[in-house]
Amino acid sequence: MKSIHNNFVKTLKLSKNDWKVFEGLSYENTDLFKSTADLSKQLNIPRMSTHIALKSLKERGLIDYKRVGKRKLWYRITPENLIKKFANISQEIDKHSQVTIGVSDSEFTIYNGVDSLYKVWEALLELPANTRVQGFQPTASIRESLQKLEWSEKIQHLQENIRSKPIIIEGLLSEDYYPFLVDFYKNDKSLLLKTLESFLGRATDMTFIKKDFLNLATEMFILPDSAYITNWKEEVSICIKNKTIINFLRELFSLAKGYGKHIDQNKYIGELIEKVKLS
Repeated sequence: MKSIHNNFVKTLKLSKNDWKVFEGLSYENTDLFKSTADLSKQLNIPRMSTHIALKSLKERGLIDYKRVGKRKLWYRITPENLIKKFANISQEIDKHSQVTIGVSDSEFTIYNGVDSLYKVWEALLELPANTRVQGFQPTASIRESLQKLEWSEKIQHLQENIRSKPIIIEGLLSEDYYPFLVDFYKNDKSLLLKTLESFLGRATDMTFIKKDFLNLATEMFILPDSAYITNWKEEVSICIKNKTIINFLRELFSLAKGYGKHIDQNKYIGELIEKVKLS
C-alpha cells in the first residue's frame, strides 16, 4: 500500500497536504461530503492550506464539490467516473477537437485534426495592433500544412489581418521557404502571385536559416501569453500558457536567430514577384 501511495504522489506531483486532504475525503457515492472547515479541523491543517490543497486536487480532476446553501461540500471522484472522464477525452481527440489539461497554475491545450489546428493560426486574429510574434516555420512544415489546408478565404483573411493591424512577425524561415512556394504553385501562376502578394506590406523582422537547420515538419509561434508548437503531418498542436516555458522558448528563438541572415522581406518578395511575372 505504501508503494501505491508513493507512486500516486510521484505521478500526480501531490504535496503532502494534497495527499492528506485527498485521503480525508470520501467517494461521491457515500454522501459523506465535507466542507473546508470540516477538513481543516479533522486533519489539523490550517484552513488556507486546506483550501489550496482542495483547489490543487480539483484542478487535477480528482475531487469535486456540491453546493449546499453557500457551502461547498467536497468529495472524491470514484475510480469508475475517473475512467469515464479519460474515455471522454479520448473520444474528443478522435473527433479532432481540443482537450485542455490543467496542472497547478499551468494550462496546456492539445489540438487534433486539421480544422482544429487552424485555430492555432486564428489566435493571431485576436491579437491587438503592433503585437510582436515570434515564429519558426520550416519549409517541411509549410509543405504539410498546404497539402492539408489549401489556400482559402480563411488564410487570405488571416494574411490581410496581419498586414492591416499590423501584427509584427519576427520570423525564422528556411532559406528555401519562398522557392518552395514558387515550385508548389508553379502550375497556377495566378494563385502563386496571389500567395506571394499576400506577404507584401507586412511589418516583419525576417531571418533566413540554413535549410538543414530547420528541415522539420514542426512549427512554432510565440505570442505574448502563449506558445503553439504544431506538427501538421501528425495533425497535432500544443498550446502552452506556462510563462517559464514561454520565456525559455523565446530564448531559444533568439539563439537560433543569431545564426541566420536577416532579410528585407518586402524587397525580397517584390523581386520574386517580378521574376514570376516575367517567367
